[in-house]
Amino acid sequence: MAASYPIVEIEWLDAASYFRWQDPATDFQLVECMTAGYLLAEHKDRYVVTIGVNAANGDVANVLVIPKRLVQNFTTIRQAATPR
Repeated sequence: MAASYPIVEIEWLDAASYFRWQDPATDFQLVECMTAGYLLAEHKDRYVVTIGVNAANGDVANVLVIPKRLVQNFTTIRQAATPR
């Protein structure tokens, strides 16, 4: 059986790109992002989240590493389930 992970929601800032001609006086902003998923790991400087866990073998897919310095809000939606 696959490991159980907490489900979290993270609001964070990301880089933005502007691909057309812009007035240099434009108020360029970062992009506000929201990610929800299984929290695989928390490190001093980053969160590691996935949106998919293989129930048969525990493999994960679509892993995202989010730098903590960019996080605006962190919410635990559900704690990790306790093994039976």
